[in-house]
Amino acid sequence: MKPVDEALDMLVPRFSHLPGFKYRKMFGGASLYSDGLVFCLITNEGIPHFRIADSNIQDYIDAGQEAFSPKMKNAKGVMPYYTIPEEVIEDQLKLEEWAEKAIRAAREAKSGKK
Repeated sequence: MKPVDEALDMLVPRFSHLPGFKYRKMFGGASLYSDGLVFCLITNEGIPHFRIADSNIQDYIDAGQEAFSPKMKNAKGVMPYYTIPEEVIEDQLKLEEWAEKAIRAAREAKSGKK
C-alpha cells in the first residue's frame, strides 16, 4: 500500500463527519475538503499538512513544524500548509480542534482575509 493510501485510511474516517467532507487524489498525494475548501494536503510520502493562516500558524511554529514545500518541477517557495504534529494526529480531540482551525484558515483565504 502506498503511503498516501495509508494516510487516507487513517484520516478519512476521522474527518468523515465534517460538513461536505470529500477527498481527491492528485499529483501522487491527496487533498481533503470540507464544504469545497481544501483544509488538508497529504503528500505522496503520506505526510498530512493542515491549512494555515495568521490565526493558527503560531500553533505549528510552537510545535516546531515546517511549511509544505512542493517537490514538483517549477514549484517555488512554500504553500500555506504545515505538517500536522504527531501528537495532534494521535489525539482525536486535538485533531478535530486543529482541523476546525485549518477549515477556518481555508475559509479566510477564500474570502481574502489574512
